[in-house]
Amino acid sequence: MIYLLDTNVVSYFLQARRENDLAVAAGTVACAIVDEVRQELLSDRTRGVRIEQWLRASNLAVIAILVGSDADVVLSRLEIGLTTS
Repeated sequence: MIYLLDTNVVSYFLQARRENDLAVAAGTVACAIVDEVRQELLSDRTRGVRIEQWLRASNLAVIAILVGSDADVVLSRLEIGLTTS
């Protein structure tokens, strides 16, 4: 099983300057972010470059969501609030 992390989770670790702890954890338990989360993180004007360097060295996988895939359908529904819990 891969744990999919959202922007808020990764940002929490970055804000607390605990990104290395997250990288270590991702080396023990499979963790990933989708490319959209990666783009959000890199768009941070003050930390974008540091985040890019950290992501390359971390154990977090970056997963692309292919247009038309099941994941794309779920993401689209999440973005417009059509999912139910």
